[in-house]
Amino acid sequence: MAGTMSSLEMFKWRAGGRRDFWLTNVEHVGNFIKKNKIQPIAHESMEMRAAVPEIAVDKSLIQWWWKAGGIRAAHLHFNGNIYLLNANQWNAFSSTIVKEFSKKLSEAGTINYSNLMNLADSISEI
Repeated sequence: MAGTMSSLEMFKWRAGGRRDFWLTNVEHVGNFIKKNKIQPIAHESMEMRAAVPEIAVDKSLIQWWWKAGGIRAAHLHFNGNIYLLNANQWNAFSSTIVKEFSKKLSEAGTINYSNLMNLADSISEI
């Protein structure tokens, strides 16, 4: 069917964006969290009733950020936990990734048209 996403595409784009990137960099994420001694967010603080206690909600855990499209602050997911990063931590984490991307791009020498358009879109957002 034209216009429908495959199972793999849905896996890549559901709740949190391109998970394939995070899955292939899980070791880097874990090492960064450990090296910087970043503590996870308490699960209780992510419940809607914790964020807005005056609203009566079902006892099931409702993530307050879910309907808004995810956490809109720099964060990492690791071992079932979420770790918020401050600006310095995000700069350190992302600069390492950017260096790795730059290395891969320079080693590639050439890329296909579709990849070029994806890169152009991404770079124009920076």
